[in-house]
Order: sequence, then structure tokens, then C-alpha cells
Amino acid sequence: MLMALWWIGDAVLLLVVFPLVTMFLLRIIRPLMIGHQALLSISQSSQSITGSLPSGVAELATTAQTATNLQPAGLTTPRR
Repeated sequence: MLMALWWIGDAVLLLVVFPLVTMFLLRIIRPLMIGHQALLSISQSSQSITGSLPSGVAELATTAQTATNLQPAGLTTPRR
């Protein structure tokens, strides 16, 4: 009798409990994976933005220097 209860308990574990636990774990893991992918995408975007900043700043500095060089000699304050 005890051996039959043992096998019934094993069958319940294999056919009911393990699939339920697996299903719940998958329902938790899938959104975490989606969130992780979104964080990686945001990280890559921020790296590309910060990578292009030095060239943009240099371009603005060159434009400002050109504007300063083009000012007439007697003009000390910029026009508005």
C-alpha cells in the first residue's frame, strides 16, 4: 500500500506540480527578458548619442569661432 501511495505521489508531482511551477516561472521570466532587452536597447542608444556628442560640440565651436572672425573690428557686442 505504501509503495502505491509513493507512485501516486510521484505521478502527481510529475503530471501536476512540475508543469504548474514551470508555467508560473515562465510567466515571470518572459517579462523580465523583455525588460532586459529594452534596457540593452536603451544602453546602446545612449552610447551612440554620447559617442556623437564630441563631433557636434566641435562643430558648434567652429561655427562660433567663424562667426567671431566675421565680425567687423569696431563691433564689440553682438547684434540682436
